[in-house]
Amino acid sequence: MFRTDNKNVYELTEKAQKLFEADDFAGALEAINRAISILPRNVDLHDFKSDILFHSGDFEETIKELEFIETLDPGDASHYSMESLCYLQMGEDEKALELADKAIKVDNDYEFSYYNRAKALNNLGRTEDAISAYRLSLEKNPSDPDGHRDLAELYLDAGNYKMAERELKLSLRFRKNDKITNDLMVELKLATGGAFEFTKALLDAFKNTADTDYLVRITDFLLDNGDMDNAEKIAKDFYNSALDNLDMASNLAKVYYIEQKYDMGNGIFKEYIKRNNNIEANEEYIKMLVTTAQYDLALSIIEENARKYPEEETFIFYKFYALSEKGEHADALLPIKTLYDKQPDSIQYGINYAIELSHNGVKDEPVDILNRISKLDKGPEIERAYYTVYANMGLYDKAVEYLGRAVEMEDDIEDISDILNPAIEDSITKNYHEKIIQLLNTLPDKEENIIHALYAIEKACILSAVNRTEEATKILEGIDSKEDVCMIINQYMDFENSKISEFLEDYFNKHCNNLN
Repeated sequence: MFRTDNKNVYELTEKAQKLFEADDFAGALEAINRAISILPRNVDLHDFKSDILFHSGDFEETIKELEFIETLDPGDASHYSMESLCYLQMGEDEKALELADKAIKVDNDYEFSYYNRAKALNNLGRTEDAISAYRLSLEKNPSDPDGHRDLAELYLDAGNYKMAERELKLSLRFRKNDKITNDLMVELKLATGGAFEFTKALLDAFKNTADTDYLVRITDFLLDNGDMDNAEKIAKDFYNSALDNLDMASNLAKVYYIEQKYDMGNGIFKEYIKRNNNIEANEEYIKMLVTTAQYDLALSIIEENARKYPEEETFIFYKFYALSEKGEHADALLPIKTLYDKQPDSIQYGINYAIELSHNGVKDEPVDILNRISKLDKGPEIERAYYTVYANMGLYDKAVEYLGRAVEMEDDIEDISDILNPAIEDSITKNYHEKIIQLLNTLPDKEENIIHALYAIEKACILSAVNRTEEATKILEGIDSKEDVCMIINQYMDFENSKISEFLEDYFNKHCNNLN
C-alpha cells in the first residue's frame, strides 16, 4: 500500500492496517502517527490517518487532517469529497454541499462527489434539485445502492410509486440485505398492493435480510385483519422451521394468547426453554405472562430465575412489574425500592419507584424523585410519570398539564395512543374526563392529519363512556377519512372500559367491514 524503503514505516503501517481491520481505531491511530513522525509529509500516510479518523467517528479531526493533506497535495477531488461526507455526518449540509461542488469542479469524473451533493440537497429539503442530483449521480455510478434507495424514498414521499418501485428494485439488485431498502419496499407494497403483495414483500424482505421481524409483521397483519386461522397456521410454520428462534416461539405463543389458548401459548415457551434455558427466553416468557394477566405463574418463574441468577437485576424488576400490574402495590414497593437504592440515577427505576410510591399513597417523595431525575433527562416518559403521580394524588389539573406535555413530545401515533388510552380509562374511573376533553381540544396541531383523527377518536371514546353516544358518533362521522378512522380503531384503540369497547366495535362493524 505504501512505497517506502523505510522498514520502520512499513512495519508501523502494516500494524496500523491490521488494527484498523480489527476496528481498533485508537491502536491504529497510534501506529500511523508514529509512521507519520518518520515521514511527516507522506500523503499516503496522511490519507490512511484520515480513513482511521473517519471510521472512528471523529469527523472534526478528519476534516483537519484532510485540510492538511490539501496543503501537501492540492486539488484532489477525493479529499474534498471526503470532507463533504464528514460534514454530512455532522449535519452541516450547506458546508457538505459546498465541498461536494468544489470536488466536482476539480474533477467532474469523481463519482462519489455527486452522491454527496445529492444527499446534501435532500437533507436541505430541496427535493426537485435533489432528484436531479441523484439522477446525475446514478449516471456516474449506476450500481450505487444508496443513490437508488434515496431516490426511491423521494419518489415514495411524492406518491410516484411506479418510479419508487423501479429505484428500489435497482437498489436491491446491487445490495439485497439493506434493511432500510427492504423496509421501503414493504412500505410501498402496503400503500399500493393488496394483502398478497404486502405479505409477499414482507416474506421477500425476510429472505433478503434474515430479520425475523418481517415474519412477525406477517402474523400481526393477519391478526389485525381478523384472519386468526391463517395467522395461527403461518406462525406454526415459522416456528417449526426455526425451533431455536425465540422470536418465532414468541410469535406463535402470542397468537395462542390472543385466541385465549393460554395453555398452548405457555406450552410453546416451555418447549423452547427446555431447549434454550437462558435469561433472554425466560424474560420473554415472563413479559408475555404479565401481559396476559397470568401473574401468579409469572411470579413463580421470576422466583425460580431469581434463585438461579441472584445477581441479575432483571428478575427483581419483573417481580415489581408483575406485582404492580396485579394491583399488589404494597408488595411491589420493596423490589423497585431495592433497585432504585442501588441505582438512584436510573431513569427507569426512578420513574417506577416514584409511581409506585404514589400508588401507595405517598405524597411528596414521588414528586421529589421526579424533580431530581428530570434534571438528568428530558423525555415523554418523565412527563407521563408526573401525570400518573399527580393523578394518584388527586391533583387532576396538574396531572393533565403533564399529560399534555408528554403527548406534545411524541410524533408517532402509536406512542401518542399509548399515552392517551390509559389516561382516558383512569379519568373516567376518577371522574376527571372533562379535563382530558379540554386537553384534546387544545393540543397544538401536528403536521399529520392522522394525529388530528386520533385526537377526535379519543374524545369520542370518552363521550361514549359517559353515555353521550350520539355526540361520540357524530365526531367519528365528522372525520374526513373513513379509512383513517377504521385503521385507528383497529390498530390503536385498546380499552378495558366495556362501554368504549362496545361503542368502537359497533361503529367498526357498521362502517369498516365493507371498506376495501
